Amino acid sequence: MIKFKRNNIEMIGLLGLIIYRVMLDVVYFNIISPVYAYAGFIDARDTGHLVVSWILFFVFYLFMRDIIFTEDDGIMHIVVMVLYCIVFVPFTSSVYMGFTTWAFVFWHSLYWIVFITIARCAFYMPKKRLPVLKVSQLWLDDRIVVAIGVAAFFVVFFISGRYAHFRLNFDLFSVYDLRLEARNFGMPTIMAYMFSWTKAINTIMLAYTLVRKRYELAAFFFAIQMLSFGIDGSKSTFFMPFLVIIAVVVYNIISSVALKLFVVYGLAGGSILALIEFLLLGSMNIATLFVRRLLFVPALLNEQYFDYFTKNQPDYFRGSFLRIIGAESPYASDGGIARMIGRVYYGSNVMNCNNGLFSDAFSNLGYIGVFVMPAIIVFFLYVFDCSTCGLDKRIVLASGLFVSLNIMSTSFTMVLLTHGFLVLILLTWMMNPENINEKKMENDYGIS
Repeated sequence: MIKFKRNNIEMIGLLGLIIYRVMLDVVYFNIISPVYAYAGFIDARDTGHLVVSWILFFVFYLFMRDIIFTEDDGIMHIVVMVLYCIVFVPFTSSVYMGFTTWAFVFWHSLYWIVFITIARCAFYMPKKRLPVLKVSQLWLDDRIVVAIGVAAFFVVFFISGRYAHFRLNFDLFSVYDLRLEARNFGMPTIMAYMFSWTKAINTIMLAYTLVRKRYELAAFFFAIQMLSFGIDGSKSTFFMPFLVIIAVVVYNIISSVALKLFVVYGLAGGSILALIEFLLLGSMNIATLFVRRLLFVPALLNEQYFDYFTKNQPDYFRGSFLRIIGAESPYASDGGIARMIGRVYYGSNVMNCNNGLFSDAFSNLGYIGVFVMPAIIVFFLYVFDCSTCGLDKRIVLASGLFVSLNIMSTSFTMVLLTHGFLVLILLTWMMNPENINEKKMENDYGIS
């Protein structure tokens, strides 16, 4: 297993983050802004923005240093570290670019101070695996997990055949057409929820089968995710299987700290490849799909959500779970908050501008959300940490990656209810921990 000496780790990590940040700036100013300035990616840099952006970078690095360089590889450490790299570091670049207001910079930075502070407190809380589930004489264990995985397989298979005619699609630039088509499928509500949950279930089942070296089953779950991508064009559905395979393969080769460095240098490398592709081939596929869409679009949406909801009332979750008790969102006539943002800032009546973390907090609770929503997110991450205690770390890593990408891209209530976070907690809760047999569980949890 590849390890680094402790006195070299911080230097290597900081160097990687600096390279990553510099390459984000280079790709933005030379590729993204010249082409996408009309969409808000303007070039308004000046010395003041440059200085503040790097101050934020180094100050928050000091907050994150212990998280990045710890050997702890629980869910919370993984999620916070990934979100820092994919969301916060690009935010510091956006400050330099000048498309953010100073008020937004302050409140977004405060959100991250609260989020990291609460997460660091939760790191020191004792974590114990949740009590084993049992219904009557039936243990809810790996057998139920496999049954749920098989059910998810058939759900995707049925929906693909019924609505998408078993369509396979590998064109990442046609995903918006697929999404528009999927909106008109007219699926029953329960089926739509089940389909959304399968994306979480199939991801974790792919890791589960790979870890247990059931490669024939892993191939089925990989294939069903590709079929799922052909239904609604969700890019996370397409990329997650590849990330899971890399995570499972790499984890046994390098230490957890080295893996975090791998993430940092992987992000930096992706930005470098975007520049190389542009210089040598004149194309910008990587810059468009990776740097712009994954890293900079959320940063721009955060600013737009802040701009809108400083002038208009927050939704107070009336458009999400409070609909169950009859609450009506003032943005319902616009098709919801995400579509309303698309109409206001992009002139589109069909664009869903979903975004998570700060955007979710501010659109639902306004300024108070900056303090409340980080605590809620950390609470559920802590519960997830407890549900994954004792599991193979490769399954934990795959779960952490899936949750990270969902938390950053949509509202947290949707992550919990629609995107399968609660389902993942239940699924990992039922999985048999490593090195724990039934007799030991009876002794530990008093179950007979």
